[in-house]
Amino acid sequence: MAWVSAHEGVRDHPKTRALARQLQCSRHEAIGILVTLWLWGLNNADRDGNILSATADDIADGIMYRGQSAGQSAHEAAEHLLESLISTGWIDVADDGHFILHDWDVWQDQWYKALDKRAKEAERKRKQRQSDNDSGMSAGQSAGQDYGHSIGQDNGTSDPNRNRNRDRNLNRNLNINRDLEEESDVADPSLQEKRFNEFWTAYPKKVGKKAAWNAWKKVKPDTELFDKIMTAIGRAKATWQWQRENGRYIPNPKTWLNEGRWDDEYKEEPLNGINSKYFDGNNQQPAASSPGAESKRDMLAGFKRAEDYYFYSRSIDKEK
Repeated sequence: MAWVSAHEGVRDHPKTRALARQLQCSRHEAIGILVTLWLWGLNNADRDGNILSATADDIADGIMYRGQSAGQSAHEAAEHLLESLISTGWIDVADDGHFILHDWDVWQDQWYKALDKRAKEAERKRKQRQSDNDSGMSAGQSAGQDYGHSIGQDNGTSDPNRNRNRDRNLNRNLNINRDLEEESDVADPSLQEKRFNEFWTAYPKKVGKKAAWNAWKKVKPDTELFDKIMTAIGRAKATWQWQRENGRYIPNPKTWLNEGRWDDEYKEEPLNGINSKYFDGNNQQPAASSPGAESKRDMLAGFKRAEDYYFYSRSIDKEK
């Protein structure tokens, strides 16, 4: 049975008070709306809180909200509810327009930990059953091989399967040892903290460190993936998209990790140089114009630059 966490602080939280004011309801009703929203989110949002295909009407219908004003239509009530949840900070809006339950991965962390624990326990039991079955088969195979081997010796012949079985067992042991090493590498908390600190140092946008750490723990990169992540950051930092407007378009580290952006294909371009696609005018040699530059020049045709006016005024003063 699914459940949600309702923290004690929600009762007197300023955002709860603000929601009650905007919806013109009591604080108890506002708390009920939030809890119902989170219960609905268990089946309609992913573990990061993304609601990818829901409208205001879907959300209102899902939490059984009908509005407070007698003259409001169901759609108007739904729109007002969504606007209130967004303005008070209970729902965020992503860049592409879809809705996100605010801090969902923090508020409902205990539920997802319980899910992970159940999944790990089920996987452990599955492996145990498989191991028991393999042991039973190995015992039967061993008895049959010993019997066949003894017959071969009696007949003066060798066992044709002996070397093949030996190689198969050797390969199995090597695979088991490799898997154990990888599991140890991923599960070591001190190693993951060290890798995250290296990631945090390298990532240029220092916001939401706690959320980024939670996302990192979900990824739990092994050595190969960690190297891939660090390489991707280096490539991304060299792109125009990450450098323009002082890094305004760099994704938050939590978002970058959750979306697996290390698999993005980054196109590296020279920036602010004579061969740059976006020449900034500081270089002394011409380069390709930035997007829209031609239209801007056409719009400003006939106007003088401020420095031209300055020199023109000085020349008039000298003549006087």
